[in-house]
Parts: sequence; C-alpha cells; structure tokens
Amino acid sequence: MKNKSQIYRTIILLVCVFAGLLPLQAQEPAEPFHQLMFTDYTWQIFRASSTLESSRYPFLGQYGMQALFDGDSYTGWSEGAAGDGTGEVLWLEIEEGSDTLLIKNGFSRSEDLFQKNNRVKSLSLSLWCGFLPGAMVSEYGPLYVMFPVDQHVSIGLDDTMKVQEHRFEFDFDAAGQKIREAEERFPGYAEEADLPSNIDKTVFLLRMEIREVYQGNKWNDTCLTELRCFNSAEFHPVEMESLNGTLRYRTSSGWWWSLYADREMLFDPYLISPDGKWCVAFMSPREAVGRAGTDYVLFHLPYPELYEHAGFEDAVYSGKLPTEFLQENGKLFLVFDDGSRIILE
Repeated sequence: MKNKSQIYRTIILLVCVFAGLLPLQAQEPAEPFHQLMFTDYTWQIFRASSTLESSRYPFLGQYGMQALFDGDSYTGWSEGAAGDGTGEVLWLEIEEGSDTLLIKNGFSRSEDLFQKNNRVKSLSLSLWCGFLPGAMVSEYGPLYVMFPVDQHVSIGLDDTMKVQEHRFEFDFDAAGQKIREAEERFPGYAEEADLPSNIDKTVFLLRMEIREVYQGNKWNDTCLTELRCFNSAEFHPVEMESLNGTLRYRTSSGWWWSLYADREMLFDPYLISPDGKWCVAFMSPREAVGRAGTDYVLFHLPYPELYEHAGFEDAVYSGKLPTEFLQENGKLFLVFDDGSRIILE
C-alpha cells in the first residue's frame, strides 16, 4: 500500500496535468469565420485594408482600389498604412476557376512617379469563400462572412511599368467540400453574430497580401496601377464598345468592364476577332488641332495596355490597312488590304 507522501505526490501530479490541459482547451481555434464589408463599384466587388487619404474623394478616395479597374494608367491605388505597405491586403471577388492575374505595378502615370513610389515585389495569394447573409447589402456593397478554402501561393513581381501576367492554381473542387462543411456551421455562427441565418449568395474571394516591396526614391507609399483576375480557359468577351473614348468589353456575365483609357486619346473598336480576345481600334486625339490623323492600334483582351507586335506596327507604319481576322489551321491571323498577314498568339 502506498504511503501518504506517495499519494500526495500523485494528487499534485494529477492537478498539474489537468491544470495544464485547461489552457490547451482555451486555445483551441475559434470558428474560422470573418466579417468584412466590401465595396461594389463599376461591377467590381473589392476591399483594401488601407488607402491613402484624399479629402477630394470622401467615399472611394483619389487613390482608392476602384482605380485598379478603370484601364487608365493615370490613376492607381496606394496603401495608406504606416510603413512601406508590407502586410497590407487587397480583396477581390473572382469567378470560380480563376487562374490568371494581370498586374500593372507601381504608380505608372510616368517613369518619374513610378520610381518615386514603392512597387510590389512579392504577393501572397490565397483563396477564400464568402457567404452573403440574407439582405446584408448596404448602399456601398455587401457584407461577406468569409473563411479560407485554399493555401497561400507566392508570386514575385517584376519592377516594370508593363502589365505582368501571373498564373496560379487553386483547388476549387476541394474548396467546394469546405464550403459545404461551412454551410452546416453557419446557422450557429449567424445566431451568435446576430446575422440572418439564410445565405443569399456564395462567392469566391482572392486575398492578396503584400510581402515585399521595391523601395521608392522619394515616398514610402506602395502603389499599383491596374489589376485583372480571370479564368484563362473560359474568358470570352462577347461585345466591345467605346464609352467616351474608353474601350470596354462585356462578357457572358452581362457586365461591362473597362479595358483601356487615355487622358489624351480616344479609342473606337474597328475589328474584333471571332473569339473576342483581339481588337484593332482607331486611336485619335481627344483635342484635335487642325486635321487630326487616326492610327490603328492592337489590343489583346483583357490586357489593359496597347499590344506591342512588331509585324503589326511595321505594316501600319508602311500604310497597310487591317481588314479582317482569319482563323486557319487552328491559328489566328490578322489580314491586311494587300493580302499580307501576321499571326497572333
């Protein structure tokens, strides 16, 4: 039979064990739901963790995230946090299956402003899901109850004013299972958070966190000029138009998206390829003095910049006129009035 000292030691040991378990139980992860208000503007739904303040634009801000979708290099988003912008986060509602990100880095209005401000060197991307509880939409945008559904993907950005393309891959099928599990837990969370228990809409959200920056030579604000996210296999414009000289395109979703704008030039679509991804447009000065010339320019949708193609530029410069797009043997050609052609890839 154990003596009293052994019994006391055993009791103390058990007390210590159970006392040690209590903090572990208290530290268990909480329900992984997060609430955030988003902005709904020009058919884009987005949010930035901070924005450089401007008294001229009290709602969206002169440097608000809406500037990333206007096709205009004169405008751009700037973070407004203390420090160099690392850790700041951009959110964007995206379509299921999205796998391509187009970014125009820095503040690209001019080479001078590009160098003076910080540029993004690397981003951490992650896929989240958002539930829209019944009728939780303000005049500015929706409230999403969000949770992560796929791990982080890191991308490095070049220090250039040109549009960059970055591919990423998320497992949307696996995300679907996590969404179904979250749907079962949502009513309990909604009751505790005093939210409607019904879900009006389920969306995918891209979370983009700034991890590193290229340092500007004057200011410590990190900027971006343009941003696009889409599914490369399913992206298909169905119509193009010019609105006040800005090129816009419409997809099967029914919304119109800005492609390209310029403060000094007007653009009008002239030829559009059968797949809707290529456009030859007229370009003319907004303020013409005397007789103004019209140039032909080439766009590859949804890239928000002029497409540089040496063959096209040489042909137009020599006076040839583009007349049609032609698909032949699985390839796309642009044909000119003299019968010559260039291949587009």
